[in-house]
Amino acid sequence: MHASRAAALLICLLALPAKGAADAQAGEAVFARCKACHSLEPGKHMTGPSLFGIIGAPSGQADFAYSPAMARANLIWDRSTLAEFLLNPNTMMPGTKMAFPGLRKLSQINDLIAFLATQTP
Repeated sequence: MHASRAAALLICLLALPAKGAADAQAGEAVFARCKACHSLEPGKHMTGPSLFGIIGAPSGQADFAYSPAMARANLIWDRSTLAEFLLNPNTMMPGTKMAFPGLRKLSQINDLIAFLATQTP
């Protein structure tokens, strides 16, 4: 693992709140930034894939035209992998098609993950 990626992961892991400490309602407001490219409807893909059920899902497996990097990533989207990706998608996954530069506030990352957890069956 590249040193800067390891440092980013460590920051994310240390910043993850205890379960239930993040604010899902605030995370819904953060998700407004994602709506231009992602839906929360199962199977409704836009520029990016649907994020319904993302927590616990394997990366690159929905019926969507993923970048080669995402298609071969072989990750499970749990709290730590999502936190690392949301901090800086291009650092975590060079070659991703996601143009979003990332969220800089760890509280927003944690709140967004809490919100996405409410969108998981």
